[in-house]
Amino acid sequence: NIMCSFAYLRVSAIGLTNTNGFTYGNSRNQIMFCKASYCNTAFSLSNLGLYNEAYYCVTGFSGGSNYGSVAVGCTTGFSQNGLGSNSSFNIAIGCTTGFSTADTTVHNCVAYKCQYGFTTGNLGNSYVSCIASTCSIYGFNGNGQHNHRFISCADHLSPRYTSLGYAAWETPITLTQSPFVDPDNFDFRLNDLPGGGALIKGVGGLGQIVNLPLSKAFDDA
Repeated sequence: NIMCSFAYLRVSAIGLTNTNGFTYGNSRNQIMFCKASYCNTAFSLSNLGLYNEAYYCVTGFSGGSNYGSVAVGCTTGFSQNGLGSNSSFNIAIGCTTGFSTADTTVHNCVAYKCQYGFTTGNLGNSYVSCIASTCSIYGFNGNGQHNHRFISCADHLSPRYTSLGYAAWETPITLTQSPFVDPDNFDFRLNDLPGGGALIKGVGGLGQIVNLPLSKAFDDA
């Protein structure tokens, strides 16, 4: 029943197999400003993760509530399932699946250059002010057997796909230009292009993530 906080830790699983980065089960724990690479699961959380980074893992973030975190090159960037698993101001970059969610609220998150941007499970989800940009297979997929709500979302060069279930759509805004200042260099502030960031600045679009751009080499602890 003691709250533990972990911060500024680095974990690398290069050369190892079936190795996880950070795992904790106490609902009072939190972890922040940590990095994990080449893990099976980088962060398996039961409570709160703040400004963490996962690189080239099978799963970047599993469970918990994540804020201001980044998953790069993971098979699944964010796997969020359950009422306590909420996601705000997170970015998935170059993942196979950016966000895989069930019974979750996802707010001001970005899937960038993923194959699948945002995909829903069999429980209701709410996506608010989320952006799918240059996702090759689809940006938003409202499948599953319950209602999914999409509010003030936008997509750019990312096909939409809906299959099973009952998606309660507010049609995402279609962007004709990239909405970000310089995403390839981790600058995800909204730009002022008329067909890009300017279209969504008034509907609660994403601001600069505090922990970006990434300045430390991973092995520099």
